[in-house]
Amino acid sequence: MPDSVLIHYAPHEFDVIFGKELQQMAREQPHYRLQQIFTHEYGEQKQTKGYFSAEQLERLCPDWREREVYACGPQPLVAALETHYEQAGLTRHLNIERFRAELAPVPVEAVGGRVRFAKSGIDAQANASTNLLRVAEDAGMNPPHGCRMGICHTCNTKLISGCVRDLRTGKILNEAGSIVQTCICATAGDCELDL
Repeated sequence: MPDSVLIHYAPHEFDVIFGKELQQMAREQPHYRLQQIFTHEYGEQKQTKGYFSAEQLERLCPDWREREVYACGPQPLVAALETHYEQAGLTRHLNIERFRAELAPVPVEAVGGRVRFAKSGIDAQANASTNLLRVAEDAGMNPPHGCRMGICHTCNTKLISGCVRDLRTGKILNEAGSIVQTCICATAGDCELDL
């Protein structure tokens, strides 16, 4: 294994995915260092001491400037890393995978509406910022889905009528027959979907 440092953030030790396996690798691989940060151990100071900071990175991995970095996590962590590496002029070394899609701001004047799931015969009220997959699930449905961030297209369905907004771009879809990704679209008024 090449020289690697894993800095892993989790609320508690039992929240670490594959925690036992990661610890075993740290014991068996001489070039692998596991740095675990359990944010809830910091109590009220978790945002200033438990979350990512330049000082923390310097302490846990002093040679971070020379390393290729692969990061995955919630949006605030990813944003902090992007800002840090941009300020250091090292964005070319930062490779990111996101837990979910980056979302555009929902316009102040945006409205929700009634969503009709045609095949299921279910109606639900929705606001302008909750994705249609979640609206369907909250209404008791289990529609096809996969990544929940607009990559896999498993959740694609057709817009029968009405209007939806792509939460990543803010683009309005209102043409009947348009393909709607329910995991990244929200209602923009009443709409009917082929689900």
